[in-house]
Amino acid sequence: MKLPSLFFFIFLFCENSIAGIAGIEGIVIGPSSGMLILSKPFAASGDIDTIHYQNNSFVYKKELKGCKVFNLSTAEDRSDGSWEAFSFMLEDGLTIKIILNVKSIRKSGVQGGINQTEFDEVNRISDRKTENHAAFMDSIRKKINNRVLVDSINKVNWDKVNRWKLDYAETHITPSGAYLIWSLLRKYESVDPYIDIQTLIRLRNKYARVLPVSEYLTAINKYLEGSNFNKVNSRYIDIKLPNQQGERIPISKIAKNKIILIDFWASWCGPCRAKNKLLQPIYNIYDKNSFDIISISVDKSVDLWLKAIKEDRIIWNTLIDEGNRNNIQDLYHAYSLPTNFLINKEGIIVAKNIEAAELKAFLEQEHIPKVSP
Repeated sequence: MKLPSLFFFIFLFCENSIAGIAGIEGIVIGPSSGMLILSKPFAASGDIDTIHYQNNSFVYKKELKGCKVFNLSTAEDRSDGSWEAFSFMLEDGLTIKIILNVKSIRKSGVQGGINQTEFDEVNRISDRKTENHAAFMDSIRKKINNRVLVDSINKVNWDKVNRWKLDYAETHITPSGAYLIWSLLRKYESVDPYIDIQTLIRLRNKYARVLPVSEYLTAINKYLEGSNFNKVNSRYIDIKLPNQQGERIPISKIAKNKIILIDFWASWCGPCRAKNKLLQPIYNIYDKNSFDIISISVDKSVDLWLKAIKEDRIIWNTLIDEGNRNNIQDLYHAYSLPTNFLINKEGIIVAKNIEAAELKAFLEQEHIPKVSP
């Protein structure tokens, strides 16, 4: 589905406007009176309001900033646990019209706003893909009696549905795209995350330029802040970066079966340059098959980086992420320099911002062999 270029400007306005009033004019197909529950998707305590309707209609207004997705369901259905919600997008400064069919939520409809139109289309495509997946798996279960194989096929096929959502979010920097990213994070937060950290940071940076005040962008930032990808006892993140010859080298190629010190620095950072001198004697005395250093520069200038390497006589592994082009500082939260991470042979971060004396003591404790004098 290709969206008009005009969407960009409307989305930008939607997400940068100050708080305004979002409204709903509703018609209820079902009992003439009752109570509806307005809630946030995926929220354990997401109920935020009740809406009473009379004569099969209601009017609702809410102060809102930007575009946000809400669910609408009946209080009666919620009480017996068999409820199904109708999802829609509210936008500040805009009133939408909803026809809610309480007996068949799927037959409900909504009109109003280009953001809602896109959200509606995204939901239709997603629902169709989900239904196709369910039908496909029903046919597979009738043909195959091997549960392990069926589970494997189910995962591969379901990944295609999720991949469509992620691809859409990559190419449509809109409130609906932001919501898709957030929903994938929430849906898989209790299991292995569907979106890897590097992809998530890249998407976050892309959305921040267009939708800086999106509630979903804020939620993504909080998710990243709470992740364990750069903390002690977590596994280090592998990434390919250029070496002095311009060859892109993965950290894992250097780190395999070794204790590794990953050190973030820059040519203009005085304390970093001083630490290089302190690391020099430690690097020289230990066996390179057991211990190694990877210095990662965030210099914007390759020439200044190479000049500093020569001046500091750095002979260990040196990589560069020019101006944080590959988001390496975001991946490791290495915003202050110098910052380092000590990685054990199993690829686990065992220390952060370790001093030279502490590093030497650790290597001695681990009985790392020394080179012959």
